[in-house]
Amino acid sequence: VEARSELEDTNRMLHRAFANLESNFEATVRALVKAVDAKDPYTAGHSERVMEYSMMIGRAMNLDDDQLHILQMGTLVHDIGKIGVPDAILTKPGRLTDAEYETIKSHAKVGFTLVQGIPAFRDCAGIVRWHHERLDGSGYPDGLSGSEIGLLVRIAAVADVWDAMTSTRAYRVGMSEDLAIQELRREVEKGALDAKVVEVFA
Repeated sequence: VEARSELEDTNRMLHRAFANLESNFEATVRALVKAVDAKDPYTAGHSERVMEYSMMIGRAMNLDDDQLHILQMGTLVHDIGKIGVPDAILTKPGRLTDAEYETIKSHAKVGFTLVQGIPAFRDCAGIVRWHHERLDGSGYPDGLSGSEIGLLVRIAAVADVWDAMTSTRAYRVGMSEDLAIQELRREVEKGALDAKVVEVFA
């Protein structure tokens, strides 16, 4: 009886320690995301919103808990690579030069490099690298197309595009929800975004 009681106490302590580790880890991740957000006041909260939209889609598509966890972590840190983009480019109100646009595009690879070495992010590193890929091959950084782009990345892409269109940025006012849905459907017609994901989200 005493041995069982000790075992239960040890189990409780381990559970508490693990819960503390998890909450500390999540707090650290969110602090990192806030550091990226602080670089550009116009995109503050973007990562959190993309995560929330992605989770809405994922649940509606009946993803299992493991997939939802990967989606949550990946979308939360999807723009972490912007920490390496100069503020002057991120917050530039006018049109970007080709060179500046290439610098912005580098955030996908930079982010991937940052997270791929962290065991907790290994499964979601693809979301960080490929959230700007498009089904018709027109995206970046790797020009993936069709079946090369997994479902979780397709969900993240729709959520990311939606938030970009409906948020006010340094260079334009955010679109209305009706217009943004029309725009998402146009992207489906062009072959860029996943039709099922867009309709589930709509």
